[in-house]
Amino acid sequence: MQHEIRDMIDGLTVAFHKFRSADVPDEAKVQAGRWVAALIGDLSNMAWQLEHNPGRWS
Repeated sequence: MQHEIRDMIDGLTVAFHKFRSADVPDEAKVQAGRWVAALIGDLSNMAWQLEHNPGRWS
């Protein structure tokens, strides 16, 4: 499961970098950056929980 989470984080990062280079308003880029950072934080926390508390998720 941790590998799948890492793949999601990598995919989000790539998609966000593509979005940042798109012709969209700066405010949209800022808001998207905040959203992506929060989502990556949540996914990273989930990966950590799976690694350190595997019984909780079984």
